[in-house]
Amino acid sequence: MEDSYKYYLSKFIEKKTTFSKPFMMFLDKNGVLDGCDEINVYIYPYKLVSVEENVIFRAYYEHIKHKCEDRYIFALKNEGLLEKLQDFIKRADGGRVNNIDIKDVLDNVEEDLLWHERINNYNVSDVRNIFNELIHYRKKFKKKIINMEEVDRIVLSALFDMDATLIDGDADCYIFYKNVLELHGKINQKNCETDINELLCKVFYDNGGELMHSVIKQGIFNEFEKLMWTCYILDFFNKLNSDNVKKAIGIEFLKVEAFERYYKYLVTQVKIIEKKDKKLFVSMKDKAEKWILDSGINLYSVEQNHIQFIKENITSYICVLDGIRNVLKDFNIEGLKKVYKYSLENLQEVKETLKDIPYATENTNKVKSFFNDFFELMYLVELIEKDSVKITGLNLYTDWVDLYRDKLSNLQYLLSKIRFSDEWNIIEKGRYAALDRRISNILNKFRKTFAEFYIKNYKSWTSSDYGPSRPILSNDIEKIIDLNDDKIFIIIFDGMRYDAWVNVVYKYFKDILLNRETSIKSSFSLLPSITAISREAIYKSILDNNKENVTFVTKSESYLKQDDIEGNLLLDKKINIFIYNMFDKDGHRATEDLYMFYAKQEKVFENSIKTLINKIPDNASIVITSDHGMMRVDEYINLKDVVGLTTVKPRFLESENYVELEDGIVLDNYILSYTNRGYYLGGGERDFYSHGGCSIEEVIVPFIYARPLSSSKFTSYTVTKTIDSTGETIIFYDGKKLKLPFKISDKEHVFLTNLYRFNTLNTKDIEKIFKNQFGNAGLIDGMLRRFIRKLQGAGINIIDTTSAGEFIVYKINTENLFGGGWNE
Repeated sequence: MEDSYKYYLSKFIEKKTTFSKPFMMFLDKNGVLDGCDEINVYIYPYKLVSVEENVIFRAYYEHIKHKCEDRYIFALKNEGLLEKLQDFIKRADGGRVNNIDIKDVLDNVEEDLLWHERINNYNVSDVRNIFNELIHYRKKFKKKIINMEEVDRIVLSALFDMDATLIDGDADCYIFYKNVLELHGKINQKNCETDINELLCKVFYDNGGELMHSVIKQGIFNEFEKLMWTCYILDFFNKLNSDNVKKAIGIEFLKVEAFERYYKYLVTQVKIIEKKDKKLFVSMKDKAEKWILDSGINLYSVEQNHIQFIKENITSYICVLDGIRNVLKDFNIEGLKKVYKYSLENLQEVKETLKDIPYATENTNKVKSFFNDFFELMYLVELIEKDSVKITGLNLYTDWVDLYRDKLSNLQYLLSKIRFSDEWNIIEKGRYAALDRRISNILNKFRKTFAEFYIKNYKSWTSSDYGPSRPILSNDIEKIIDLNDDKIFIIIFDGMRYDAWVNVVYKYFKDILLNRETSIKSSFSLLPSITAISREAIYKSILDNNKENVTFVTKSESYLKQDDIEGNLLLDKKINIFIYNMFDKDGHRATEDLYMFYAKQEKVFENSIKTLINKIPDNASIVITSDHGMMRVDEYINLKDVVGLTTVKPRFLESENYVELEDGIVLDNYILSYTNRGYYLGGGERDFYSHGGCSIEEVIVPFIYARPLSSSKFTSYTVTKTIDSTGETIIFYDGKKLKLPFKISDKEHVFLTNLYRFNTLNTKDIEKIFKNQFGNAGLIDGMLRRFIRKLQGAGINIIDTTSAGEFIVYKINTENLFGGGWNE
């Protein structure tokens, strides 16, 4: 029983007491005063006594005669007692018997408040249990007089603690009933004397919900719900007719066939539901689409083909934008197991269509760039998900490098870039979040297998010399560099992930690398992947053995100043080591997503990088690498869960006991994380990017070694192909081979090998390469168009082209390349 009920009950009785008589009488037919002995403290000096028989009253009356100072309030339980006690009633409070009911108690809650007598029809025990809720929902009506229909709505609200006071129409009735089922599972009559179904029906009927009243009365809510949402989906695709409804509903149609004349009305109700409860709408719409698709009804027609709409309105920026929005609305961004209208092949069609925009404006270029990035991301995601079943077959380090470099490394950056560039809100925030989770799930799956692979081989690799059977480790780099070169520039970007190299750093070095004999490979960070272990391993021996010939520049700040670079280069040392630590240092305190984080870093180091590049002489060799990558952290270890914790450092924990880490792997005395949820809050920081684990992003980093071209400039290329009577085999910089069924020219060979090395080249880049190698460039684009057609004629579709203003951009399609003639 609610305490507030007792309080307002005692207030009502207190108002009725006069203290002029030793006893008062209340007729309590409904048990309003039952079990309320605690109110004696409020009605003192009176004491409440329940009277069911006259003998009980007579006993108390005799007591009053002898002890006249005692006072009582007698609660008569039935009207029959009134006649038997007439003589005594005349002596009580002026001969009055006060009636008491629930309305009296509720009216006493607020001044001048009047409830309708309807409230007295409800069971007293039910009202007692929901008394606070009754008071709460009564206040939804900004008035003092509560009518009969409003009483029912208040009681219904109080019973479920769910607002029914604003119910108006079938849509509201449906939402209310659906929420009741979601919350309680079913209508539970237990511990409630009120007939809940009857009350629901009455409230629905009285408030415009005649259809829902009928549905609840007949007990066919599930069938009706399926009918209503089916009608909406069919109508949305202009397919609403009796035959399709019957086909979609199936045998259950027999229970709802009486609603056939209400189909359009049901569609209207769903549209109202969409405005009132978006979450419910989305959930039920998805279910309804699956019901219809499972029934075999073809929802789509030419009129709903948004790709055709884009083609027909290619000159209109707004129409193109709207068409893309509609295509992506019905594309499986989240990776759900359901049927969508548009597939990746349809997105490819849109991408090709966008090339036909007859003029380029800032807006159209933005849309094209957004869509091209989105297509690239979804292409990679679907490709990786299809190939994930082959994960156990990745037994060579080169397999992991190729997978990470070509497919995994750019996923998070692309998503971040797409989110940032979506200024039109083409894709809803919730769908972006779902895509982010989809990508994290993909990465975590590969992270785990890679970590197991690396740990399995780690000790044998670190105890053996570098060779074809194992990757370059951080401590191998100093052995690979030829220290006999005239000048050497070793540039280390602390914490540079592969995507940071590709999307941020590479463009600054592109020209200088094109004019050198450049090898772009990968190296593996030592474990744990922390700066103290991997960075020093890169150059320690070089510093120790060449102290007089080394310029070593590093800063605790996030950037190197222009004056620092120029001042140190004036020393004219043979070996020059420059360390940029902004990715690592700023990553530990970053709060933004990758695209914005990298954009900030670019502003930090852009000037100093350009200064350095301009000062590198033509005869210098260049090494660009990183000590480790970074992991984007989404979840953290709770330190309370680490048993026996002895030391908490900013980058690691020490424990005297063995610690179980769900997403961790053991190396000697270390437990290394490999997923985005295996880190902890150290040093008072909440890292958005961190490192120290064994994830693929932290371990595999770029390693670029560029040496000056020899005097016989083309010699290095002529040895990278073999010719026989059946054609030609191209040998790329990493040892991979491509068998061609025809012979190619020297320029075609130089183009293909450089495109493989750099992944993307434009017309201007190729012109530089050709002039450097052959002294002239010639008609580049015409020659390459013929070469690409020759490759395509042989079934080798390995080069994609796009236009970028006056240039053509050529990109190697490594996925097609891997399936088109590789020989190891």
